Amino acid sequence: MYLKRSHGHSTRKNQYARNWRRQKTSAIFGRISQHTFLAKTPRTSSSFCVEARTIFRNYAHRKIHLQELLNTYAQTRRSALPLSRHPRYTFRQGFIRLEIADREFTARLVPRDGEEIVLGMDVHPLVERLVAEEARIFRRQFQHDQLLRSIYTAYLASLKAERRPDGEEIPLRRLTNRLAKNLNRFAADEFNVDLSQLVKSGKLVVDGRRMHLNHTRQIKQGMLLHGLEEGGYVGFISFKKEEES
Repeated sequence: MYLKRSHGHSTRKNQYARNWRRQKTSAIFGRISQHTFLAKTPRTSSSFCVEARTIFRNYAHRKIHLQELLNTYAQTRRSALPLSRHPRYTFRQGFIRLEIADREFTARLVPRDGEEIVLGMDVHPLVERLVAEEARIFRRQFQHDQLLRSIYTAYLASLKAERRPDGEEIPLRRLTNRLAKNLNRFAADEFNVDLSQLVKSGKLVVDGRRMHLNHTRQIKQGMLLHGLEEGGYVGFISFKKEEES
């Protein structure tokens, strides 16, 4: 008799929990579908935000779990790694990681070379922050000449401070530390993407000197540039006269 009552109580308890989860999920996606974030998102075909809005519209009235939403979201991203699986998701060729901690009801948003962001498990703020971080890192205006000049200035300052000869290479992380001191605002994850664009442009000459990057096996001392991951970690930088190149 005791076992039967216990079993019945457990069944009712589980049924109550399932109903509560359904109501909670339905309420969350109901709020998401009506939120102004979806209405105000730019309608650019290539926009990262449009993809998020499209997914919300497709799933706003379905009772699905967070991992199912994000899994579909990851698969929709052309630049996302296809091996994204709950509880870890990657976006922009692995540059942005999203790690879900189910037991703690938290999510960690980690841009490469950026600061870790810990969020709650409320779906809308989570994905909205993901979209905002992607825009911050990848959708800024790229200022080629200004960036190259800033890097060169920081490089010369580092040589002078350490009494190194002209043209000698220095650790890239030492250069970023110098940039962080010189600039009003500096974000290493943004610098990673900007440096990658600079390298891809092929326009690396300033004041008659060409920028050179060398690699390192020390992961913590280098940077894995976005879109240039196959080349390995960049660890050193130098500027040499054109005839020395």
